[in-house]
Amino acid sequence: MMDEITIPFEIDDVYSGFAECKGVIMNDNRGIILEFETVDALFKIIKSGVKEVLINFANISSIEFKKGFFSTKIIITTKRIRNLKNIPGCDNNTIRLKIKKSNQNQARLFVSIVNLQISENKLKNIENDN
Repeated sequence: MMDEITIPFEIDDVYSGFAECKGVIMNDNRGIILEFETVDALFKIIKSGVKEVLINFANISSIEFKKGFFSTKIIITTKRIRNLKNIPGCDNNTIRLKIKKSNQNQARLFVSIVNLQISENKLKNIENDN
């Protein structure tokens, strides 16, 4: 297994801007883990509590690193909507995680490692089917 990497993220436009979601994304031997907390944007009093969602490699359609002019994002698309249903700010089966500029290189490495792990998982499944 490759090194585990943890990257902080934010999710924009949660509940039409009435909430903020911050957390970390990390990889392990099963898939990627999103650990996050949602807080109301006005008073910062109402918190959801820390939640954790595991997305298995077999359920990931794609993971991309997108460096834009104003922001960097990790975009995760899953095979089913239910893989992301407990994550605020998801758009059907896609979630966009905003990454700070200081974490861009680590995010790029993270996406490369996860894509490699997804490929290895697919190869294992092919070998097990034969």
